[in-house]
Amino acid sequence: MYKIESVNKKNIKTADFFVNSIGLDSGCPVKTATPSSFAITTNREFLLPEYFYYFILNAYKNKRFYKMGSVIPFITIESFKKDLENV
Repeated sequence: MYKIESVNKKNIKTADFFVNSIGLDSGCPVKTATPSSFAITTNREFLLPEYFYYFILNAYKNKRFYKMGSVIPFITIESFKKDLENV
């Protein structure tokens, strides 16, 4: 239904949206890519990108993502995937 991967030159143009992975806003979905973000691509037959964007935004605002790090908070792809399954 969806694919999550680190941002690179290949997926930056094909991704539907991105999720910040470092900083106080880690876990927050954004429309433009940053070097420290995850690229989210959805299968449009099963899941609309706009719906999934707002689903992740709601989870972010309700603090559903586990952030690691003592000085600069961050999330990993594995923890992000696990947290999405638990929402």
